[in-house]
Amino acid sequence: MNRTIKNIFAMTMGTALVAVAYAVFFIPCNIAPGGLGGVAVTLSKYIPIGTGILTAILNVPVMIAALFVLGKKFTLSTVALLAIMTVGMDSIKMDIGIDDRFLASVVGGMLTGVGLGLVMYAGASTGGTDTIAVILNKKNPNMKTSGLLLILDAAVVLFSAVVYGLVTAIYSAVAIMMQMVFIDYVFDGIRANVAVYIVTSSPAEVKQRLYDRVGRGVTDICIKGGFSGKEGVMLMCIAPKRQLSEIKSVVYSIDKKAFLFNTPTGGVNGEGFDPFV
Repeated sequence: MNRTIKNIFAMTMGTALVAVAYAVFFIPCNIAPGGLGGVAVTLSKYIPIGTGILTAILNVPVMIAALFVLGKKFTLSTVALLAIMTVGMDSIKMDIGIDDRFLASVVGGMLTGVGLGLVMYAGASTGGTDTIAVILNKKNPNMKTSGLLLILDAAVVLFSAVVYGLVTAIYSAVAIMMQMVFIDYVFDGIRANVAVYIVTSSPAEVKQRLYDRVGRGVTDICIKGGFSGKEGVMLMCIAPKRQLSEIKSVVYSIDKKAFLFNTPTGGVNGEGFDPFV
């Protein structure tokens, strides 16, 4: 599938999940799951307009700043996703019979985390404090934006405590924690790669079989045994984590005495993986 089509699909699906989480779980239960959306949920007690519309209004200065700092392309995509989210927040009417606010905070946090993870995978944003973090990081790459986001979310939770009480604040904190867990799970899971290192007595055969069966490139690394002093070749192969068992199977079928270990990798950019831009 074309990369652009995949990104559009991920952004749209992710944003729709966030809208469902707010409309079905957060707004009916007055749960403020951090960010400007959480601020809108809390302010809706005093301002008689839709929470989605209120979220859009709160995002106006953020979008103006994004236009100047991040450029037209990023801002337009963010505005489009923000429009989908805010319309969904106010228009989706669905009662699934969940009266337990704790369960609502857990399920809502899961949906939001999955949704935001998909949006982040596509390199986009739905606005709010995430976009503020991108702006600040663009202006000052050395700034620890994760700490700032944590402070902002904590402020939203405290605000909800003042408006709705301590119990609501606890539910809001649960929702935020679920978001964080599932954002990492989805974002890292989609991009999960491993670097596999193989020491074998049959490097040429293993290398060719990996080319043929797994379809992954292999790099030769010259090595020298610390104990034996013998020189040889270690193979390195970077592949999606889902292919690790197949790589092990290939190596074992050729050399049952081979030595293999793998390490998780961060972002991998280049042919066969994510593009640089």
